[in-house]
This record gives sequence, C-alpha cells and structure tokens, in this order.
Amino acid sequence: ASAMGQGGATIAHSNSPSSIFFNPALINDLEGIQIENGITIVKLKFIYEGTGESTKDDLFFPPTLFTTYKWTDDVSIGLGVFSPFGLATLWENTWSGRYIATETELTTICVNPVVSYKISKNLTFAAGVDFLYADVSLGSAVNLQRLGLEDGQQRLYGDSTAVGFNLGMHYKISDKLSFGSSYRSGFKVEVDGDIEFDLPENKYMLDQIMPNTSGKSVLNLPDVAFAGIAYKLSKKITIETGVIWEGWSDYEYNETVFDKPIHDHTVIRNDRDWSDIMTYNIGLEYYYDEHLTLKTGYVYREGAIPDHTFEPSLPDNDAHLFSVGTDYMWERYTFSIGYMYGKQKDRIKDNTIGDNLGRDANANGTYSSTIHFLALSLNIHF
Repeated sequence: ASAMGQGGATIAHSNSPSSIFFNPALINDLEGIQIENGITIVKLKFIYEGTGESTKDDLFFPPTLFTTYKWTDDVSIGLGVFSPFGLATLWENTWSGRYIATETELTTICVNPVVSYKISKNLTFAAGVDFLYADVSLGSAVNLQRLGLEDGQQRLYGDSTAVGFNLGMHYKISDKLSFGSSYRSGFKVEVDGDIEFDLPENKYMLDQIMPNTSGKSVLNLPDVAFAGIAYKLSKKITIETGVIWEGWSDYEYNETVFDKPIHDHTVIRNDRDWSDIMTYNIGLEYYYDEHLTLKTGYVYREGAIPDHTFEPSLPDNDAHLFSVGTDYMWERYTFSIGYMYGKQKDRIKDNTIGDNLGRDANANGTYSSTIHFLALSLNIHF
C-alpha cells in the first residue's frame, strides 16, 4: 500500500518491509523486527466497444505479508509472501468472442526469503530465493451451431511450482541522493492439468471427439529488472523516478500436450510473439509530521502483445496509471492506504484469431479498459 501510493517508485528509498519485493537491499534501513500484512482490492474491466459487452464486475483480493529482522548492524533478513503475477478476465458465456475466451485467470503465490548485507557505509547488497506456486484456468465456449446444438463449454486448468531468485543493490551517493536496482528472475512453470468439456449428452459422439483428458503446458513468466534514483528535496519531500524492464519476449508461443487427442490433435500450439516492455514511474513523498506522510505517483507502462496475436483473453495495451496514498504512524504501528487508477489506450483487434469458427466469431473491433487498485496494510514494529 505504501509503495502503491507513490507509483511503485521505491527502488532507491523506502521505510517499508515491502522492499523485499521492490529492492531487498533497502531492508537494512529497517530497525528491529517489522511485520507488515496487507491486501489489495483489484477491479478490472474490459469493454468490447463493438457491442458494449464487458467483463464481469468481479473483485480480486491478493494478500501480502512481509517481515524483516535487523540481525546485526550489517545484516538484515526478511521473508515476503506475495503475488508477483496475476490477472483474471471473465467474460459472459454468451458474449460475441465466447469461442475465443470466456475465462482467463492466473494466480501466483511467491514465498521469498532474503538476506541483505551492508558492505560499506553507503553500499548494500541483497539476495533471495523465490518459491512460486501458480494456478491457471482458461475457459471458452465450444461452437456446436453447425450441428444445430447449443454451445458447449470447455475449461483447461492446472497448477505447478517453480523456483527463482532475486537480487538487490542500494548505494547512497550522498545524504540527499541515492540509487537502487534489483532483479527478479523469470520462472519456467511446467503446468500439469486437465481439460473438461460440458457437452450435450449422446449427440454425434461428441464426447469421443472432445474427451475429458489431462495434459501439460509450459508457462514462461518473465525476468524483471528495476532501477530508481531518489533525491531528498528537503527534510520533508523525497522524489524518486525509475524504470522497470520485463522480459516477455521469451513468451513466443503456448503449447499444450494432451494425453488423449482432441479433434484428432494431441498438441495445440498458439503463437504469442510477445515483446519485452518498459515501465516508467515517478513518485513523491511528503513527510507532513511525525504521524502523517502523504504520497502520489504516476506510471506509464508499455503493452507486450503485438497486433497479430492480440485477443480478448488479455486485451493488453499501453497504460497510464495515477496513484495517491498515505502512511499514518502511531507508536509502533504504521497504517498505509494506497489507491491507483489505470486507463489503457483503446486497442483494435483486426486479425484472424477466431476466423476458423466463422467471421462473426472473431470479435474484431475496439477494446477499452480501466483498472482500480485499493491497497491496505498494517506494519507493526518491535
């Protein structure tokens, strides 16, 4: 919540245990034992302008837990539990692009122990291990209109684990100026799962053509690198600006291998051809008094999906995000609240995805989207 209030510009300065995610080298500046528990409320809405249809008004509640301990003057340790990747787009089962996607949901949980070591008065390094759990669910309608039947439904779901690592560095250039950078490795998630069909009973032997079966797929989640520079304008005001790089270009295609053939195929491959992207942010922190700190920020994030593979399971595009937040400190407690509003640029789908089901099923047209985040956290100092 504290980082969200200033647009995530907390790579070169922070007073929150959530630095375990952003830059674990910063936890050396935290005294004693600190435990921070939080939750983020996410509301994401996509609209298909061609018909005015939109995704369902569902809320998502990813939690966070961070704890740090200053072991010695030079060594601090920490543990973070958070969701580094996650998204859900849930369309109605009757919408125009239902044969492409009705449900797309990725949930991840990462457990991240870290150690931070102060090499000198001004230079600190940190390293940690990431243990990731991922759960994936994909759904769409099955077009049976050519057989004179109502739509069927299919759902592919599975889960898996993976291991990665993260690094952090912080350098105090002067009393007013500091630089920070961090890196989180990507994950190769080998998903074991099942595909299930909901089809009319005893009709044209559909259950033989589309049997329920198990399968395997690989999901490549990207490396992420952060860098930021913070400047203390005065005793009360700190400003930071930074960049984030995400390596999505490894996501060239998605391939699923089934144990039983579906439509005479045991392998289904979908091209992705995603691109590496950059995010730019700036945040400002105003220390009003010993109890209250006010924050604001701005983020510009590039989209990773090219025109030829863009489709409504994830209508991604360049986005502008604006944030505000506050920390309220009382005795050994810090309560933080952060709000962020995001607006993606409108995106036009004009490709052949869905054409194999008929031109009316490709859901070509303009997509718009908005996203709201509301984050709350409580930090207890010991």
